[in-house]
Amino acid sequence: MESTVVTRSAARARQSASTVSSMGSLSAAEASPKRKLEPDSADASILNLPSLSPKRTKTTSFAKHSRFWALDGNVILQFDSVAFKLHRSRLSTQSVWFEKLFEKRAGREERLEDDEQDIVDVVVEDLDGTDVYHLEGVLKAVDFEALLTAMDEAIDYFYDPPPFLTLTAIFRAAKKLKFSRFEAFTKKYLLRWFSDDLELVTTDPVPHPEEAVELGRECNLPRTLKRAFYEILRTAPAPDGGDDEASDEGQSEPEWMDGWDKMDILNLNKAQKHIAAEWQSALVDPKLSASCHIKDCGSSRRGATMKLIGDTMQKYPLDPICGLKALNDVRWSTHQSFCKSCATRQRKFFTDKRSQIWNDLDRWLDIPDEEESEQD
Repeated sequence: MESTVVTRSAARARQSASTVSSMGSLSAAEASPKRKLEPDSADASILNLPSLSPKRTKTTSFAKHSRFWALDGNVILQFDSVAFKLHRSRLSTQSVWFEKLFEKRAGREERLEDDEQDIVDVVVEDLDGTDVYHLEGVLKAVDFEALLTAMDEAIDYFYDPPPFLTLTAIFRAAKKLKFSRFEAFTKKYLLRWFSDDLELVTTDPVPHPEEAVELGRECNLPRTLKRAFYEILRTAPAPDGGDDEASDEGQSEPEWMDGWDKMDILNLNKAQKHIAAEWQSALVDPKLSASCHIKDCGSSRRGATMKLIGDTMQKYPLDPICGLKALNDVRWSTHQSFCKSCATRQRKFFTDKRSQIWNDLDRWLDIPDEEESEQD
């Protein structure tokens, strides 16, 4: 009996011929057995080869990304089951992290910073002459996809920034992989979105404060934390901080707090108690009870003043920043018949109280200043 030995090359040639037959008309060049076999869809793009990494064994099995799979790309980046085929030069010129990763692969070691040590653990395989970098655990695929989209649509994003959650995804990826220009771009918008400027706090709520807190803590962006925490504080009562008795009574932490640091939950509860106490003190501050010697000055009619303050507190029960702003804007001379001196004193008290609460939030919520954060 005559036996036939099928080499790996012949097997690939036959597989290519079979693929050509099933796809219909293709050019001779496309049907050549020398041509590298590439999957033609996300469903068909399952490749299996042994790992060449000396550290551990991996099997290259992935679905190519529907958009970011460049036919002339020369590097594959794999995140779990999704892979991106890109141009090495474009990545290395934009990213310090990728530049050092590719230099390490080429055998040219560079000094790694503390936030670059994960480069050492990246597993690399050779797939028909193309390097496949396994980046599981380095970054989420959705964040990397958002960054690549921003690179393609940078001009459009400059004139029309993407939604907040897209910005956060781009920022996380850009910061982690050291795409410095995109990190700076998104950081500017994130700081504007959750600005810590007191005068920019209005009655209009800022959406996604929970995500902003997670981003601020995870990515060392402390200047977003105060406004993000305050948006949470003024929306609803703070959680009980994990008290066992309260939990037994059915009072549990909201679902969006899953994964939060316990201290942030406790500080949120503490801050709301401080805010309530400071808000209440506006009714009893001795400066507002000082007698005026000018005849018919409305400051002596404390009942009307207390009612106005009390009504404002009911309107802004968890929001003294906007409540005190509303009281400061009252025309005390016209509507309350205060003399000029008492009206000025009244407005100054509300202005100072508002600034005090805003400044104290840093301490109540344990928000580091920017210099301390950068040192960490």
